[in-house]
Amino acid sequence: MIKKLNKFEMKRDLMLLVLGMVLSGFTMFMMGQNGSCGSPNAPFDYISSVSSPTFSQCVNYPTVASDNTITLYYSVNSSSDGTLGVIQSILASNDCSSSNLWASRTYALYDANDCDGTPIAATTPNAGNSTTLNPEWTNLQSSTSYILMIQMTVPATGCSTVQDVCLDIYYPAGVNCSAEVGSYTVTTDGTVVSNGQEYMPIDPNNLTQGVNGFLGAFAGNSIDDAMANGSSSSVSGTNALWFVPTTFDTGGNGGALYVDSNGDGCYEMSDPIQVNYQLTTEDCGDCSNPACPIYFTNDGSASPSMTYPASNHIDVNLNGPTQVTQCHLVTVQNDNQTLGFRQSIYQSNVGCATRTYTLHAADANGQCTGNPIPSTGNGPYSGIFNPEWDYLPAGDYIMCITQDLPVGCDMEYTNTGYYLEDLPVVNTDYNC
Repeated sequence: MIKKLNKFEMKRDLMLLVLGMVLSGFTMFMMGQNGSCGSPNAPFDYISSVSSPTFSQCVNYPTVASDNTITLYYSVNSSSDGTLGVIQSILASNDCSSSNLWASRTYALYDANDCDGTPIAATTPNAGNSTTLNPEWTNLQSSTSYILMIQMTVPATGCSTVQDVCLDIYYPAGVNCSAEVGSYTVTTDGTVVSNGQEYMPIDPNNLTQGVNGFLGAFAGNSIDDAMANGSSSSVSGTNALWFVPTTFDTGGNGGALYVDSNGDGCYEMSDPIQVNYQLTTEDCGDCSNPACPIYFTNDGSASPSMTYPASNHIDVNLNGPTQVTQCHLVTVQNDNQTLGFRQSIYQSNVGCATRTYTLHAADANGQCTGNPIPSTGNGPYSGIFNPEWDYLPAGDYIMCITQDLPVGCDMEYTNTGYYLEDLPVVNTDYNC
């Protein structure tokens, strides 16, 4: 049965219909979001030139809601040469211009379905076709889908109408990159080293000496590992060097060498060439035969380099990478003494060696026994090497000192001494 509406009912239904439309638009704006990371469906137009925008694909907001955030998600594709450009138009009332609606815009480009990941930085944050939003990327994967997110904030006051938000996508010219490493060789001891199979991660824009194991740079297509140009020292604690052939931009950052100082994404980095060095040892005695000479003095302040006789020198004459271990037999005369050690190292690259030591008690055969004895502390006569032990039981001990020489570190000879100093007698008789 068809019901005939009276005038009052017709007006009421019409009012409800209009009110429903307004509330629908208002809710759409209050939500302020078109699409999501999982469903990026905001509309846009592909244009052939950024100088001829169409702004024909827009999101319409029929009713304004101030103090709100508009978020739009777009599914966009890069060009065949990995480029992408973005430019946006907002149709709003004049008062919105002075309220920084345009300046509030932010953007982020993500890999497809990965909005929780790290945004891909724009190669050019603003290409100049808009004062507030015109990013370009020229280093993307070829013909690949990405998610573009754009946000803007409608000010709490001073912006009465936001009508349309329109987006154009274009493809800037790709980078004409001719960077090529070419062939590269590393020579060690006259032998060309083949490419290594292992890989050490390298940040091409953070090649700073002393950071991430980077030791220096050398310009050319061949290098000898013995060259004293910064590339001739190994990383502490390793016996390997990595040579990474790469191209560098000319100048940049005050003349420093940077792989991509101009940020155009044009560089080539080939597989690293790994050189593993077999550590050699040149030992003077060991725990079973502590035969290395050592000078005894009752004065711990006596400098090894100034007062110890030449007969105490241990000739080494080695270059790293290598290790040198020297074991010395010493005697503590009584229980109330300090046992201390001093040593001088003669080398061109002063301080390049890493020094470790252990002290063991000697058994009846003059060999190490038991666990290493912890040092009491460092003595007052040298801030570099002056370990001491207090109140050791009288007897024989074996001190072994190991020098770790990395690549580029030399050692001519060492001069080692020990001293004994009396300590206050400890009274263990408590029968007072």
